[in-house]
Amino acid sequence: FVSGRWNPSSKWTVELEYKNGEQLADSELFDTRDYEVLSHKIRPKLTFQPSRKLRVSSEYKWEISENVIGDPAEQLASNDVNVEMTFNSSGRMSIRSKISFVKVEFDGVPSSPVGFAMLGGLQNGSNYLWNLTFDRKIGKNLFLTLNYEGRKTGEVPIIHVGRAQIRAAF
Repeated sequence: FVSGRWNPSSKWTVELEYKNGEQLADSELFDTRDYEVLSHKIRPKLTFQPSRKLRVSSEYKWEISENVIGDPAEQLASNDVNVEMTFNSSGRMSIRSKISFVKVEFDGVPSSPVGFAMLGGLQNGSNYLWNLTFDRKIGKNLFLTLNYEGRKTGEVPIIHVGRAQIRAAF
């Protein structure tokens, strides 16, 4: 794991990260569930923060992974571009949003244990993900959170999920 950060000015931040990883699964009873996934990931990120209230960032993630157990070996190539925005208002309210486009090329069986581990809920082809979160302090010790998430993965129809939560701090 290697990472670096550079602040060319007080409003701009540039980050770069490289990860070389390994994910293992060893089933004593079912050898077909064994895998050893080797991966390489690169993630450059650019953040613009013109004030304490607003932050906008964009990042690109490139990943290649391969299961080195089995024949033929499963392989994944992924390109992920996302934009994220956060707005905070004097500690009482915040709005966060994120939009992602992920292009996945996977050679293997998506429903297999290694396919599940490598795809991480995405599908072969184009994947679109978006979310919007609203947090508000509604009393001295009460907090309201509204969350909306949407996704369009592969050939699956669009999925919408909404959540509401009230928390009490005491």
